[in-house]
Amino acid sequence: MTPKAESYLQRLFVSGLKEAYYAKKKIARAFPEIAGIPEAKTVSEAFKIQQQQTERHIERLERVFSQLRISAQSNICPAIDGLIEQRSWIVEDYRDTQAIDAGLLAAVRAVHHYEIALYQTLVSWARELGNMDAADLLKITLQEEQEAEATLASLAERDANTRALEIAA
Repeated sequence: MTPKAESYLQRLFVSGLKEAYYAKKKIARAFPEIAGIPEAKTVSEAFKIQQQQTERHIERLERVFSQLRISAQSNICPAIDGLIEQRSWIVEDYRDTQAIDAGLLAAVRAVHHYEIALYQTLVSWARELGNMDAADLLKITLQEEQEAEATLASLAERDANTRALEIAA
């Protein structure tokens, strides 16, 4: 890799970290708003666990910034803004229905899908740049995101989607 190409990849990497930081901060503010909304206690508890995990993800990102010797800053991320706004519409339209849990799970899963793609990219870039410490930290978050998405998918498929279907019938 030429020095110039590495420089561009480094800039992309740092920009991606700032996007991830913005997303995590925004998500951390959104979870308390939705934790008490679900009908099923299992869904509400899953969201509370997600909130705790998000705080650890923020700390991990701050460690990566520190390793790179740059300040932890955010880049606005319109994608996460849109996904969080989608959650607001679901709450507005389905709050008092049996479909609320299915809708919230779908919205939170969409956030996880976005984050999984972002963290896969960041891990790859960190490795390409030879920053294995950052890659290792980001990979932990990636794995947690993948596990969380699988848990939410299971909650939706085991219960929430069925409840939404029964009421709609």
